Amino acid sequence: MKAIVLGFLLAVAGGVQASQMISPNIPRLSTDTISVPAAGLTISDPIYIYGKLKIVGEGPLNITGRGRFVVEENAVLEINGVSIFISGLSEMETADDRTVVLMNGGELRLQDNTVVVDVVYDQEKSRRLAPWDEAPRFWVVASGMSGRKKHASIKVKVKNNKFESKNIYSVGAINLSIKTGAAPLNAKNIINMKIGGEVEGNKFYNFHGVIKFEGGENVLVSDNFLMKNSYFNIAASGNKIAIQDNEIRYPGNGTTGDGITVLGIMVDSEISGNNIYAGSCYGIWINVSHASNVIIKDNLIVNGITSAIYVSNGIVESDKDINGIIIDNNVMTGNSGFAIAIQNGRNIEITNNNFEGNAPGFPAQIMKSDLAEITVSGNISAKKLTPEWAEEHALYRHATYDDNSVLSLQ
Repeated sequence: MKAIVLGFLLAVAGGVQASQMISPNIPRLSTDTISVPAAGLTISDPIYIYGKLKIVGEGPLNITGRGRFVVEENAVLEINGVSIFISGLSEMETADDRTVVLMNGGELRLQDNTVVVDVVYDQEKSRRLAPWDEAPRFWVVASGMSGRKKHASIKVKVKNNKFESKNIYSVGAINLSIKTGAAPLNAKNIINMKIGGEVEGNKFYNFHGVIKFEGGENVLVSDNFLMKNSYFNIAASGNKIAIQDNEIRYPGNGTTGDGITVLGIMVDSEISGNNIYAGSCYGIWINVSHASNVIIKDNLIVNGITSAIYVSNGIVESDKDINGIIIDNNVMTGNSGFAIAIQNGRNIEITNNNFEGNAPGFPAQIMKSDLAEITVSGNISAKKLTPEWAEEHALYRHATYDDNSVLSLQ
């Protein structure tokens, strides 16, 4: 049996109710359930959701051409236990039109799905890879510009899904932001932060941009597995952000890709228990105009090409205020840059961290500029004993010692 197609009309299959139409070729959904049959279901034109749409079923859900979901204010899109295949998307003019699930508000619930994306960066020019320093053209999930301008509330629950891009470093996964222009977020934006929710227990492979909450509040990103993703892996800013217990392997494509990135602002937030391995940029980069009451603890950062934890104020804003960051009980080893580098900030506490083999050739594991005010205590370094001065039975063992030394640079 051929797959059922949702194109010019919404097909009735396995529980789909009749839908109100706002034009001959754009279904407008209020309250519907789609049960995907074993033969599959294909969506090739936009579906606008104003009420609640739930999609379940055993067959594949194919999204192609102009197919996408547009979730409007107060609407809900829920997809559970479905195999989703995204391919052959049309080259549309705006980024909103190139997003498979566009959030102009409302709520998104994705659970126990498999999402496979077979889309290149620029199909018209046959360019597969996205430029390393540019955003992808296509996203699986993103916030829409009309919703951002209205400060619409968006909530997501993305749990136990597997996301895979068949073309490495080509498309983005999740990009939720309150921004309407190029200006970075600052402390004044706190009142408009209406993006929240959870991204938990998912797997992401080969994306160019994975998880972003830019201007989020009450956000949890936890227990996700990220493998070989570039541009950003987990990026967040906002109020009450928790990034916990994620496994991030090989972030970047050899030229860029932090493990965890904070841009603009972070208040009352925690980054803890994450493992970041062999990154192509910073392990954790706090690059903000405003930060307060931020805790970075219990993270493992190994074999990155630059500093493991870097705090800076690279945002050109009037409220350059980094005040109150605790960096505690992290393990950093084998990074080419410093274990911890502090460019700006006040009241930054660096305590009880463990270092080994970072910043080869430099006299200290911690670096600060003359713009930074830090306190350092309880940190420990390990150094391999060399055969020339090790005892016979101590070959290749480690010597450990208190290490609160700081290299100060202008």
